Amino acid sequence: MIRQTLVTLTALAALTACSGGSDAKPAAAGVSAPKTGDCIATSAPKLDPAGPNFASRVKCTRPHLYEVTGIGPIPARFLVGPPAQLRDRLIDPRDRDSGSFARWAEATCRSHLWRALGLEADISGRLAEIGAVPATYGITYRHTLTPGPEWAKGHHDVVCFAEFADPEPGVGPSTASPVSSYNLRAVFTRYLGQHFPSERRGCAVETDDGKIRSESCSEVHDAETIFTFDARLAFGMRFVRDLLRTDVTRELSDRAMSVCDRVLPQLLESGVEPDLDSWFWYGNDPDNAWDYDVPEYADENAAYPIECQVRPSDARLLLAPGSVLGGGPRFEDRRNRTAV
Repeated sequence: MIRQTLVTLTALAALTACSGGSDAKPAAAGVSAPKTGDCIATSAPKLDPAGPNFASRVKCTRPHLYEVTGIGPIPARFLVGPPAQLRDRLIDPRDRDSGSFARWAEATCRSHLWRALGLEADISGRLAEIGAVPATYGITYRHTLTPGPEWAKGHHDVVCFAEFADPEPGVGPSTASPVSSYNLRAVFTRYLGQHFPSERRGCAVETDDGKIRSESCSEVHDAETIFTFDARLAFGMRFVRDLLRTDVTRELSDRAMSVCDRVLPQLLESGVEPDLDSWFWYGNDPDNAWDYDVPEYADENAAYPIECQVRPSDARLLLAPGSVLGGGPRFEDRRNRTAV
């Protein structure tokens, strides 16, 4: 059973990311179309805002920056217009139809991602509808279109991918931070198990001055974020404005917790352990849409992320380095930091 805890809400940890790698080799002729599970490398020190070069495939055991998380055919309603201009138009943010296409593509990629992680189609679909994504540290999930040569052959697909970057903020494009898998499967596919790198998982640490900062799960932490969802997609803008307007109420808290309580047991192998509490978090980090002083001017097209977390039921304990996913929780005593 999940033990629900009412939270005092503060800043949301920013989950950023991009990619990096080496040992890239051009793909052989006839295999230029990307496939789910492909790992893509590059020698560039920064991530390319345009996305990966799918010709630079490597074995996933080699350092790489990008992984293909899913591919889906684009509906006919978006494939209207001169064929020569269609691909550019769909990815041009100035085009009047690109916004609706982007929303469709993002939802499609979320669904493909959860299915690739082993969830059934109906669960994956529901998670995609509320903007849910796995909580990571230094990983961003994005999409692009079938490469130009394949597009010209009539392969009109959205290509979903993860990119790996240094999570520390900087100026300009993100710094590449390559990963390697211990076997031929892409790293992202192991998110719900113990073989996903703990330094790429998203955790939260409470500082001495009472603030919350994002941290990887490779360090001792107060809470582990399992997934995030979009409050706007889940509940609508009235809910978002109510949270922006006032301190959290029991009613608002119960609505947010209803999502966490419903989904967390489906993602944790043995459910939420008795010595853990479910938790949720949202905040006003300047990098996300909660940073509004006037609720009435909140952006109705932005995402408003809420984190669903687990943390020790005993306030005297911290979570030890590692993850509750796949391996179960380990604790350290908050007073003397001794593993228990």
